[in-house]
Amino acid sequence: MEEQREEQREEQREEGGGADSQDNRGGIRYITEEYLLKVSGSQSLALVRSLNLSSTGDKHIKFIENLHLCQHLQVLNLNHNLIQRMERLSCLSHLRELQLTHNHIQRIEGLENLSGLQHLNLSHNRIEHVPLWLGRKLRSLHTLHLQHNLITSLYEVSRLRSLSSLSELSVAGNPASSLPHSRLFLLYHLRSLDRLDDLSVTPEERGHAHQRFDAEELERLQREVDGSQSELSRLRAEQEAAVTRLHQQEETNRALTAQTQTQQHTHTLLQQELHTKTQLLEKTTAELTRAFHRLYELEQELTFYKIDKKLSPLPPCSAQEVDTVAESPYIGKARHVRNTITSTTRNSSSSSSLQTQEASEVHTDMESSRPLLEDCRAHQSTAEDELLHQTEQQPEAELTVTEETKTHPQQEALCRLLSKLSVLEQLRDEADETRRQMDRQTEESRRTERDTEELETQLLTLDTSDPQHMLDFCL
Repeated sequence: MEEQREEQREEQREEGGGADSQDNRGGIRYITEEYLLKVSGSQSLALVRSLNLSSTGDKHIKFIENLHLCQHLQVLNLNHNLIQRMERLSCLSHLRELQLTHNHIQRIEGLENLSGLQHLNLSHNRIEHVPLWLGRKLRSLHTLHLQHNLITSLYEVSRLRSLSSLSELSVAGNPASSLPHSRLFLLYHLRSLDRLDDLSVTPEERGHAHQRFDAEELERLQREVDGSQSELSRLRAEQEAAVTRLHQQEETNRALTAQTQTQQHTHTLLQQELHTKTQLLEKTTAELTRAFHRLYELEQELTFYKIDKKLSPLPPCSAQEVDTVAESPYIGKARHVRNTITSTTRNSSSSSSLQTQEASEVHTDMESSRPLLEDCRAHQSTAEDELLHQTEQQPEAELTVTEETKTHPQQEALCRLLSKLSVLEQLRDEADETRRQMDRQTEESRRTERDTEELETQLLTLDTSDPQHMLDFCL
């Protein structure tokens, strides 16, 4: 059986190939308006009802075109041409008969709008399938000729069962027509037929067809019903699974929405907390700056006080002043003490050595100002050494008067110095505590910034193209 089908296909191809080689030796004829007027013999194409464009000479039509000019065309003959596609026919709404035999058509197409078509001849082509829409669209079809094509399945032809007006059908010369009981099969499915393959249908044949294919048709229908039920069960299961997934998706969506709102609220609170701590940090920084400035002023005042204290024990000198007041450097409270030169070598030497020693001690005191108590004691020892040195140079009576005169101011200065040192130590303690608070606040600020960055990262990593968000957006 398969060999017979292949032989018939080969014959069809050979016939088509021979036609191609024969037609290629000729020319191509185009359907122009002038050609239509010439063939129809009419002065107006709008009045043409029948048109015969079958080829009998050397030139053949390959493309269907310009038929929209024949608006009222009812009969069209395009037999014996090289047409490969059924195109540009939808405009012929009044067409009743269409002849397309001996062409190269492979598909039935372009006839969906021809609801008034009654006779269709597509024999001697290369058609393999009958479209499903043919039984639904061409309700007025009475005659259909499909002989000598490449239809291999009788079920392709059985698709015409919905054509209740179909009375004549020709399928001879197709591979499917050589199958056993093909005629009975078609008579069983196409019960409106009066003629099949140019033979009248008898009641005996119709009854025999019913006896032959009733059981098979019932079995086939039962299989179709079972398959439909299985498909329906599968679709219901898929629907239930889809509904379950949809509910889960909605729950996940709501949870994500609540989590997002919580994160946004937390982010807002963290921003407010960060702003508050930033203001507190700025305030603390300003206070610390003022404390450092005050500490610097106290250290500077202490330094000048030491210089004043060291220069104040010097005795007045009656020698001529060398410097003017404008030339004296500012050195604190001793700004009114000027350098003098005595007439004796002993006083000059002692004054020079004293200035050198004082400069060295000032530098030492400046560097060791932090251990204030030890510095105070060292200063007291230095003052006592200076008093002893001046005692050796002056008379014993004058030394006694000087000691009695200067002892009380030095004690008062020492008391003031100790009080300032205690204040300075207290300020340093406060500065250290403020610095530690600033460090803690800085650490808290950094930790808050890290938390904020993590929240922002989580917000950015939320995928907006996720089906969860798309579903939420649709809702």
